[in-house]
Amino acid sequence: MYCGNCLRDHALALAIRGLGEELVLVPIYTPLRTDLPQGEETRNGPVFFNGVRAYLEQHLPYMRKPRPVLDRMLSSGAVDKLLGAVGAGTEASRLGPLTHSMLKGEEGNQAREIDELLEWLRDELKPDIVHLSNVLLVGLARRLREELGIPVVCSLQSEDHFIEGLAEPYRTDCIEEIRTRANELDGMLAVSAFYREMVCAKYGIEESKVAVVLPGVPLDGHSAKKPGPRNGALMIGYLARLGPEKGLDLLCEAFSSLATAGNETLRLSAAGYFPGPSASWLKGIARRLQGAGVRERTKFLGTLDREEKLGFLSKLDIFSVPALRPETKGLYAMEAMASGVPFVLPGEGVFPEIFERSGGGLLYDPGRPDGLREALKALIDDDGLRSRLGRAGRAAAVDYFNSERMARETMDYYHSLT
Repeated sequence: MYCGNCLRDHALALAIRGLGEELVLVPIYTPLRTDLPQGEETRNGPVFFNGVRAYLEQHLPYMRKPRPVLDRMLSSGAVDKLLGAVGAGTEASRLGPLTHSMLKGEEGNQAREIDELLEWLRDELKPDIVHLSNVLLVGLARRLREELGIPVVCSLQSEDHFIEGLAEPYRTDCIEEIRTRANELDGMLAVSAFYREMVCAKYGIEESKVAVVLPGVPLDGHSAKKPGPRNGALMIGYLARLGPEKGLDLLCEAFSSLATAGNETLRLSAAGYFPGPSASWLKGIARRLQGAGVRERTKFLGTLDREEKLGFLSKLDIFSVPALRPETKGLYAMEAMASGVPFVLPGEGVFPEIFERSGGGLLYDPGRPDGLREALKALIDDDGLRSRLGRAGRAAAVDYFNSERMARETMDYYHSLT
């Protein structure tokens, strides 16, 4: 799958290098996979905490000391390639012990992996600052700060959903470990004011210690929709994980209601990573669409590469992901705005922050049963409103919700610490 955190981090790395700075992405567990072109920012180092090795170190004490032959085999390019090609087992309910061990850092079962990372950073990369991608890696901070003598910062982005999925007692243990380790960082960057407030309350972090840098997306390849009257089918689009938590079933229900109420030209197209456990759930959606007589007016696509994604967005008239849980980043909303497509999104999480800076769509109250349907209908019925909101979103993406602005603000934050 394309991980949202990796997409944001890769876009940030490319944009910072575009400013003339040096930034290297250091993969953890598995090779990096995003829909952006990979260049020097991803080629200067190995994959650390190799997923197989980290897992074996957790469950087999024998693997917690150097085993040269096995280590070379498990850290080979062939194993890395395999890990990048198959679905990784990242279901939180099964990874409590490993997650807690990683958060314990030098006191955990993967301590020797930290030694290898430190050696590479100290002897080869020689960084001025280390930026951890998310708080699940905060167990690395103590030794990095002590032995490298440089600032260590951490992003706060979406990890809370994973932590909440951990089985007890690991969920509580991990929260307590984060409470301790997070306060050892030199700085933290949250992807939204909403998420800063939530994480600080949960882990006992002072909000004044956390800066907010809203994400941005690369604008290359995005083009604004051409204004003018609607001609032919009107397309509603969804681009996110095809799973229950993103609310695709709610969107399909609203679409069915609108499509059978005289909107003969209405179509729905949904794309994104499809996790295997969601198969029966998606089949149930298809059956309900069939029963409503609108299945032939819907398309379900899989993961899209960048060119496919840009083509997908260019064909949309309305964009909607009615996520059931408050979203922290909202990258897909920014992608839609970059292509001039007005959004319909729940008025919670990061979306009010995006709306306030863009006016690029409509927010609805997720607590109202007909909120999503009514917001969609407002855009379906008004060509002029769709056009105005689409233009506003496109302008906001060009002016603010782009990766270059994200890079400048992040670099300003780095300089404030060095």
